[in-house]
Formats: sequence, structure tokens, C-alpha cells
Amino acid sequence: MTQERLKDGGIGRRITPPASEEAVFTHFYYARNDSDSPVTRHFIPSFEIFMVFSFGTPVTLAIPDREPMTGDRCLLIGPVRRAFAYTMHPGSEILSANFKHDAYYRFFGEINPGGNPVNPDESFEGTPFRNLSDSLSGLPGVDEKVAGILAFARPYLAPRAASGERIVALSELEAHLNPIKVISGEEQISERAVQLRHKKYLGYTAKEITRYKRFLQTLKFLEGKKLPVDWAETVALNGYYDQSQMIRDFKFYLNLTPTGYLASRESLCSSNVD
Repeated sequence: MTQERLKDGGIGRRITPPASEEAVFTHFYYARNDSDSPVTRHFIPSFEIFMVFSFGTPVTLAIPDREPMTGDRCLLIGPVRRAFAYTMHPGSEILSANFKHDAYYRFFGEINPGGNPVNPDESFEGTPFRNLSDSLSGLPGVDEKVAGILAFARPYLAPRAASGERIVALSELEAHLNPIKVISGEEQISERAVQLRHKKYLGYTAKEITRYKRFLQTLKFLEGKKLPVDWAETVALNGYYDQSQMIRDFKFYLNLTPTGYLASRESLCSSNVD
């Protein structure tokens, strides 16, 4: 895939993982700011967990309810429940690796419940991720950097837990099934036990992701639409009880009203909405 020059002067490229790693990573994303001005992007929540490597000028992160912070050479972020902003200063260069389903748990174990950025070296002896970042920065191209991350990750990745197989399988279905009730019935265990298992492996509850999927469906429904929009139709076709419930979701995830989203969506980026 070729690199794309973005409207704000940056370079962006989405990289699909090889087939052998498709159960581990959804994708990689590379960005660079070659311009003379800072570039700020707003990231729509995705409920994904991703690892970000920074090779150039440090990136500034603006996380909800936190003071702006300067990113380390390597950060873990997520699960991303609310929109956040990041600013790439002139000379900034980043590469993110997005974990799929339970891959973060298989790699690190316990998931950071708050989703706030953390240094992954805190989970290991020494500084393996700082060392990895240093080695990646010396590689000539993006493909070589991605290959370096894949090679580093393979020895650390534990097999998927048997109790996680069904959770992951149900999470991939588009049908509106309640995975908690399904697994509880299949295994004759309490729904509470399944809920704890779901959050342990994926980092969020089934209730959280069900609400998010409804919101994501609404964003996709609004693709290509311009104001004025028939909000009653939007509510009815996307599973909301009323317009106020839909507005609450937009404010929770984006800190915007639906109308505000349509007016500013060109400045937003997401791994789930094209």
C-alpha cells in the first residue's frame, strides 16, 4: 500500500498484517508530519487497545479528564472508550499496532481498566520496549518496522485460553446475540462469571461494547449525509429509544452533539469508520 498525503500536510498509511497474524493485530498505522506546523487529530473511540511507537519529535496527547501529556517512545493506550486528541509536531513520526480481541491479554496479561496511556516496560523486567523502539528507529522503512514488531511479539504471545474461545467467537458475529446469556446457558454457569471472563480477556464488558456498536452503527448510517438530517429516522433505524438517548451517546463518546459531529467529522479519524 502506498503512503497517502493527508490534507493537513502529514503522511498516513494503514498496513494490513500478514495472514499469520490476523488473529493478533487488526492493522498497523503509520503517520508522519513533514509540514512546518503542528497537526492535531481527534480519534473516535474504537474500544481497541494499541501500542504506539514514537520515533521523531514527541507527540502530545490530550486525554479526557487528564492534563495534556507528552508521549514516551512507546505507549499502550486503551481500551479507547472516549475520543481523544493527539498533536504531531513538525518532525513527529509514529507507528501504532492495534491489538485484536484478546491479543492484548495474551501478550500482557491483566488489562489496564482505565485505558489511560501507560509505558509497557512497567509490565516487564528491564526496558524491552524502549530497546525495541530504539531498534525500530534504525530500520529504513515502515514495512521493516512492522516486521520488527511482529518478530518481537511472537515469543511473548500466549495461546488463547480455552475459556476465551467462545467469547472471541461471539464477539466476531454481527448478529445481535447476548454473549453473556449464550455462554451462561451453554456452560451452565452464572452470568456474573461470564461477565468477569469477558472483561478479563477483552478489557470491557458486553454491555459497554453493545452500546458502542449501536453508536458505531449510527456513525456509519450518517456517512455521506449532510444537514439537515432526519433525526427521528436516525433514532428509529439505529436502535435508540429516543433522540435524547442518542445525544447522550454522542456526548459520552465524542463530547459532541450529533449536529456538532456532522459539522466537524472531517477533523476526526477512526479505525472503524471509513
